[in-house]
Amino acid sequence: MKLRYQVVFALMLPLGMHSQEFRGNISGAVTDPTGAAIPGAKVVVTEVHTGTRIQTVVESTGQFTAPFLLPGDYDISVQTQGFKEAVRKGVHLGAGEHPVLDFKLSLGDSAQSIEVT
Repeated sequence: MKLRYQVVFALMLPLGMHSQEFRGNISGAVTDPTGAAIPGAKVVVTEVHTGTRIQTVVESTGQFTAPFLLPGDYDISVQTQGFKEAVRKGVHLGAGEHPVLDFKLSLGDSAQSIEVT
C-alpha cells in the first residue's frame, strides 16, 4: 500500500513543477478606427535592456500573442500598410504575467507613427 502512494506522488510531482512558469506573454487586439480587425498587421515586441525582438502577425480575428517572454520591460510596435504605426513603450512584464494590450490604428501614411508611454 505504501508503494502505491509513492508511485502516485511521483507521477503528480511533475504537474506541480510545470505550473511554476516564470515566462509571460503579451497579447491583444489590433483594430481600425471603426473597431474592425486588421489582420496581417506586424507586431514587434522588443525587450528594452537586451534588444531582443519577437515578431508576430495579427490573426484574422484581429488578435495577436507574443508568447514565452522573459520578465522585463518591453516596447511594442504595430504597423501595417495604410495606417499610422502605433507604439507603446515601457510595458513591464513580471514573472508569469499576461497583459492584454489593444491597439487602435489611425488611418494615414505608414511612415507616420503614434507613440504612447
